Amino acid sequence: RLSRVGSRPPCCVCEQRCGGCAPCTAVQVRAGVRPLCANYEPVRWKCKCGDAVFDP
Repeated sequence: RLSRVGSRPPCCVCEQRCGGCAPCTAVQVRAGVRPLCANYEPVRWKCKCGDAVFDP
């Protein structure tokens, strides 16, 4: 079994996070926290449909 660093994208469609909006896709967005290192920018997964962004 292999281990992975980081997180996996959520299944936005499976969890119906965008309601009736389609297509609902997983995207990475800036985490909104100050990076600890100059060459590192934290990101997190969100669900997106059109211009709307939802928590997974």
